[in-house]
Amino acid sequence: MALPTVGESNYPTPDELRDAILRQIKLAFQRRGLLANVLPGSDHYITADAIASRLALVVANNQIALEQQSPLTATGDDLDQIAGVYGVVRRPATQSEGFVKVSTVGIAIIPAGFQAVGPGGSKFATVSVNTVTNNDEILVQSLEAGTGANLDAGAILTWESASVGNLIQTCTVSGSGITGGADTDTDEELRERLIDRLSFTAVGGNAAFVQQLAEGVSAAVGDAWVYSAARGPGSYDVAVASAEPSRVLATSVVNSVASAVAGELPGHTSLNCTTVVTEPVDVVLAAQLPLPQFAGGAGGGWLDANPWPRNGDRGFVVAVTGTLGLRVYSPAGTAAAPIKGQKIAIYEGSTGILHRFTISNTPAFIAPSQVWDFDIFPQPTFDPTGHYVSADAQNLQDYVDTFVAETVKLGAGEKSDSPDLLPRALRFPAPDFSDPPALTSVILSRVLTEQPEILDISYALRIVPGSFVPTVPPPPTFQLRTGPSLPPTPADPPRILTLNNFAIVSV
Repeated sequence: MALPTVGESNYPTPDELRDAILRQIKLAFQRRGLLANVLPGSDHYITADAIASRLALVVANNQIALEQQSPLTATGDDLDQIAGVYGVVRRPATQSEGFVKVSTVGIAIIPAGFQAVGPGGSKFATVSVNTVTNNDEILVQSLEAGTGANLDAGAILTWESASVGNLIQTCTVSGSGITGGADTDTDEELRERLIDRLSFTAVGGNAAFVQQLAEGVSAAVGDAWVYSAARGPGSYDVAVASAEPSRVLATSVVNSVASAVAGELPGHTSLNCTTVVTEPVDVVLAAQLPLPQFAGGAGGGWLDANPWPRNGDRGFVVAVTGTLGLRVYSPAGTAAAPIKGQKIAIYEGSTGILHRFTISNTPAFIAPSQVWDFDIFPQPTFDPTGHYVSADAQNLQDYVDTFVAETVKLGAGEKSDSPDLLPRALRFPAPDFSDPPALTSVILSRVLTEQPEILDISYALRIVPGSFVPTVPPPPTFQLRTGPSLPPTPADPPRILTLNNFAIVSV
């Protein structure tokens, strides 16, 4: 089926329509040996302008209608209709589930469907009868669907009823939190799945068929990858991941995917469906941004005339001194010194929060340790030890948000590098087509596209968290990590990179 290409169509403006009508009138009069007055204010001009105004509505409606026939531009019900022709439907919102740790003063029997209320008012219920004692964990499921039903570990829930003897009225979300809640597909999510269906022919139980089937099971499934014959002939492995930064999916979602795939392919007996195993990575970028206007720059970039840290300073927080002090490793020494009043920031990877500070005293360099000691304001509300310092910029939050969003698009790595299994066991879709697994210049190019004021950007560090050792004398040592490793065996879940700590320094 040939799809219409909106970009190649000609849609004249009202002025162009009016001028075309006037040219036709002028030409018709000339053929009769007459001269037509088509100047502004003439009868012909007024008539042509009125007709063009009405025709412009027809042209605009046609343009809108044609856009709604293309999978690249259609929205709403029109997109649903196009996708439905190819068997792709909008996935409904899903409920979340997870474990909570209960508190009791003895043995308590909690019935199925016993409800609790979360911090934001979302409600949860037990999924089975549980006989528990203090600190036991039980499974609960949200009553509402959507991302609003997800809760982080440590959140407090309150039981709605006091009817269960020996049960204390609050419980705590444990493990990795209550997860799996996802909103119904947006237009862009539906469009992406439709384009996948059009790009990769899904027939006869091939890899494209399995991948699209897995993604269609639940809105909680952000991505799915297929590894054919990774464990030998006749086997097929499916890995699914969340579109949330955690990337790991709940066991219930993985089981639902496995059941759906097995139900569609009953003749295949060796299905291995898993989620992914995350491999965190610390990233420091070196960027060239405009200087502030007071320093002779164009503005819109760095907040200081001499932004610090610079590439080579590393800006690694070795320790916290007192309530306001930082000790920052700087192998560049006094060649590029921080100064009082400079603006810095620290990204807290565990929460995804960017904290912004001002250096509030004159920094002191301790040469034997290659560190700078200085105070910051306001007082940090977290422990910045082991984090990296960013030079602050006007749009630093946007840079962080863009890079984090791009890392969530990273795909799972391969399951094997064995020549006996490859190339058949390579991941589908291949990284060349979508979901590249490694931190490459592709991500940086997207950051440049989203943030046009960035003049240049490159990787300064891509390392395993906790591997940075601030050695004296420099340089420091660390373990590189640019892409996911291989799992111990092809039967194990594939690895996927997730962002841990992050910073941007000046070149």
